[in-house]
Amino acid sequence: MKKILTLITLVMGSLPSQEMEIKGEVVKSYEILSPSDNINMVALEIKTEKGEIITAHLCPPWFLNADFQKGEKITLIGKYTYQNVFMVREMVRNNVRVRIRDESDNPLWIRTRIRARYCFYNPQTETYLKGKIEEVYLVSPSLLMEANVKLENGEIVRVRLAPSWYLQNRIKVGDEIELRGSEIRFDSERMILAREMRNLRTKEMISLRDMQGFPMWAGRMQGKGYGHGKEYSPKRKRKW
Repeated sequence: MKKILTLITLVMGSLPSQEMEIKGEVVKSYEILSPSDNINMVALEIKTEKGEIITAHLCPPWFLNADFQKGEKITLIGKYTYQNVFMVREMVRNNVRVRIRDESDNPLWIRTRIRARYCFYNPQTETYLKGKIEEVYLVSPSLLMEANVKLENGEIVRVRLAPSWYLQNRIKVGDEIELRGSEIRFDSERMILAREMRNLRTKEMISLRDMQGFPMWAGRMQGKGYGHGKEYSPKRKRKW
């Protein structure tokens, strides 16, 4: 009987906790590689009001678009996982509430758009765009990064970019960009497969595909220490 009770206690103790709110201050922030998604995630060490140090996992850095300062006050809403890591669903800082996951704990930075899973680059439909990044997210199941770009005429265009590990925080929400890419359509929805783009904030030219649309990241190593590989440099300077 004691063995059964002990087993029940162990099993119950390993179950995830109910959602709770934690208030404290940031001790440090860093990035980790999520083994389940193979993408970089923001992690925080938080000193709670009770003086405890906890580890909290948030989301990819490009989704959050924020830097954390040591000692800043923060409120986290979420629950503990089996590994005793606090998985954040919502965060409050500077009186601003930021949602990271929905009520079912599904990450808001991943969206499922199966109908756009298979799309091919067509050099004959290449076009030029200039606009402001309104939103950035990953598309399941391919886990490629996409962005909603607001053009100068107010139109919102969906742009398919590259894996998040290839871009490595080189773009953020709010950045103004110029890009070239192949225009395709799904159910009358306009989408651009980006070949190259320039971030007007950083002045960096970012090459995503070659002239025929072949991905520049194909065959490159990902993960810590490899970044986005050797940078592609066009032989001739582009005129925008």
